Amino acid sequence: MSRYLARLKTRLLQKRLIVKSLSISFISQAVSSLTNFCIVLYLVRVLDKIQFGQYSFGFALILFISGLICAFIGVQFVVNLPDQPLESRATYTLHHLVLIIMGGFIILCLAFISKIIIKTTFSDLSVLKLIFPIAVASVLYALHDLLMRFAFSERREGLVFGSNVVVAVTITALFLAISVTGHSINASSALYTYAIGQAAGSIQAIIIFNLPWCDVNLPKIIQAFYDSWAGGRWHILTTLVYSLRAQTHNFVIAPILGFAALAEVNAARLLLTPAIMAIPPSTQVIMPRLAEQRVKGNKKLFQTSMIWIVTLFSIAIIYSMLLLFLSPWVVPLALGKEYSHTGPLILIWCFAIMFFAFRNGVSVALLVIRSFRQLFYANIVATILTVVFAITLSRIFGAGGAVFAFAFSEFLLSIILFVLLRTQLANEKQHRTR
Repeated sequence: MSRYLARLKTRLLQKRLIVKSLSISFISQAVSSLTNFCIVLYLVRVLDKIQFGQYSFGFALILFISGLICAFIGVQFVVNLPDQPLESRATYTLHHLVLIIMGGFIILCLAFISKIIIKTTFSDLSVLKLIFPIAVASVLYALHDLLMRFAFSERREGLVFGSNVVVAVTITALFLAISVTGHSINASSALYTYAIGQAAGSIQAIIIFNLPWCDVNLPKIIQAFYDSWAGGRWHILTTLVYSLRAQTHNFVIAPILGFAALAEVNAARLLLTPAIMAIPPSTQVIMPRLAEQRVKGNKKLFQTSMIWIVTLFSIAIIYSMLLLFLSPWVVPLALGKEYSHTGPLILIWCFAIMFFAFRNGVSVALLVIRSFRQLFYANIVATILTVVFAITLSRIFGAGGAVFAFAFSEFLLSIILFVLLRTQLANEKQHRTR
């Protein structure tokens, strides 16, 4: 009886800690997501459609570039960290940070070269002004992301909350300063502001972690690269094709229909942002725990994954239904009369976000069991279909066609990845029983 009570007490304590971690994480993500939400909501009001379209395009490129960095370094760091001794984890983190910083210098050099080449081909200097803020923000976003992943792995969710508050306060203060001084805000200054906010959050986290910078050495940097390369070479390809699919509407609509049409698509998408606010914090909390459960057996891993997937999917469905019901009042109030005709775009985005939530949960479970190659093959098929359909449908139906192509690919990929997850776990179970 005493052993049973002890085990029960331990389980209750573990569940309480998980609930506490999730609560802090959701509050932290609420700060981060509300910051991004308010930024876009503010910019959609103060920028004209062309400038807002350029900002949307620039931010899409930031997510694209930083996503590749996180895929190669950040995700591999989380997957490999449980295999490291507790006393060496800070040093292990430090050398991954240095790896991102070194990659950042390469990206800035490429941005400089690209600006020179593009300047000789295109005369639209307003677009060229976005190259450097995109490059800087991409690197700083990836740096901040790795620090937050380490904080979640160390169960220091409070540090994540503090860092996100610093980011929010910094960005708000900068926008306020620009407004008070009478300077006009454009796409370039908005992206630089976002980059400075990420830098502030990173500095705050680095100071609190007090990482052993004196221990930096080249062999460990090379080792961090090889550790990332093992799974990262596949996951970076997966992220590349996934990002192309996720941002297809940005990369297709801008050259075919122009920045004004792109502004309408992203303004409609803005209203769906709260529906996916739960995904980043739950991913950051669940992924390290799923990585630890990997050694306990596939059954427990699958059960935990399914609870999380169904929860995210349900939240997306409930929010979408509420948004569609309230859209006649919400759209003019949030976006203004200029975007009052975006109802059909909002409807298509609702379907896209529901399947996005489901697919995201399955993808993380596959990452934990290191199915990087399989994820890549599945994503490349979905991406090819998305790009082909987006180009074709956008020419026929306009901007809504590109969004529909993304929604269809998320639906198709959700089914493929779920079948793949069940198959992978079943194969591993049979392999272990032999």
